[in-house]
Amino acid sequence: MFNKSLEELMDKAFEKKKKVESLLEGVKREVAAVEDSIQLQNQTLVELEIEEEKSGQDACKKEIRKLIIQKDELNSRMKAYQEQLKRGVLNQKEMDALRKAYSREHELMEEELNGFYSERKETENQIRQLENKAKELQFKIEMLSNKKSGLSKNRNILTCLDPRTERFDFLIKEQILSGWFKGHDMEALIAKEMNKQNPPEVKRDVFVFGEELKIVEQEMIEQNPPEVKRDVFVVGDNRKIGRTRMW
Repeated sequence: MFNKSLEELMDKAFEKKKKVESLLEGVKREVAAVEDSIQLQNQTLVELEIEEEKSGQDACKKEIRKLIIQKDELNSRMKAYQEQLKRGVLNQKEMDALRKAYSREHELMEEELNGFYSERKETENQIRQLENKAKELQFKIEMLSNKKSGLSKNRNILTCLDPRTERFDFLIKEQILSGWFKGHDMEALIAKEMNKQNPPEVKRDVFVFGEELKIVEQEMIEQNPPEVKRDVFVVGDNRKIGRTRMW
C-alpha cells in the first residue's frame, strides 16, 4: 500500500501526462482548421487571379501568409508536446521527489515485512514449545494411568477388609475396592454384588389354552419346588379366563 506522499506524486504525474496529451490533441485540431482555411484562401486567390482583381488578390495573399505563420506556430507547439511525451512529462524536481517517496515506501514495507518474519518465527517457536508440552503431558497421563491401573494389585487386601469378598472374581474385587476407596460402604458394595449373583424369587404367570391344563399343571408341579408359588391362567373353549393357584 503506497503512502499518501507517493500516491499523491504518482497521481500528479498521471494528471500532468493527461494534460499534455489533451493540449496536443487541441493543437492538432487547430492545425487542421488552419490548413482548411489556407486551402480555402488559395481557392479564393485562384478565382481572383482568374478575374484579375488585383486588390482582392493582395488581401487574400496577406491572409494566407498570416495563416501560414499561425500554422507554423501551432506545428512548433505540437512538436514540443510530442517531444515532452516522448521523453517524459516530469521535470527533474518532480522525479527526485517521486524517487525519494518510493525509497521511503520501500523502507517502510521492508520494516513491516521483517516484523512479520519475526512474528512468524516467534509463533513457530511457541508452537514447538506447545507440542513439546503436549508430549510431556501425554507421558504423564500414561504414567499416571499405568499407576492407576496398578492399584488393582491391591485387590487382595479385600480379604483383610471383609473375607466375604473372596468369593468374587478379580474384576468384581477391583470394583468393590475402588468403591470402598472412594468412600462407599463395604457392606452395601458386597450386598449389591451378592444380589446380582443370587437374584430374589420372581413369581411367574403361565397362560394355558385348550384341554391341556392338567398335563401342564403336572409338569409345573414337577419342575417347580412346592415352596414356589405359580399363577396359571387358563383359557377354555368358551374363551373364559380362569386362575389356578399352585402350592
